[in-house]
Amino acid sequence: MYESQGSWAQPSTRFALIARLWTGFVVIFFGLQNLLYPQYSPGVPNARPTAAWVPLPLLLAYLTGAILVTLGTAMLLRKAPPWRSPPSES
Repeated sequence: MYESQGSWAQPSTRFALIARLWTGFVVIFFGLQNLLYPQYSPGVPNARPTAAWVPLPLLLAYLTGAILVTLGTAMLLRKAPPWRSPPSES
């Protein structure tokens, strides 16, 4: 009954790998955009300056960019925080 289960695991594993790599590269891209152009509003790259009411806009942009690059790199390297249990090998 469960003999075909192995054939389903491979495509889903490949899809998960592709999705993880794609998302990791996108997160790194947006993090680099925050680091290279901190004076502009974050999100979709545009030329609109950060709103005047945002406190410490450059600090927030650099901090957000550094966090995004770090998390994107962790996604590419498949690193997890220490409190997360490792994936089961079944």
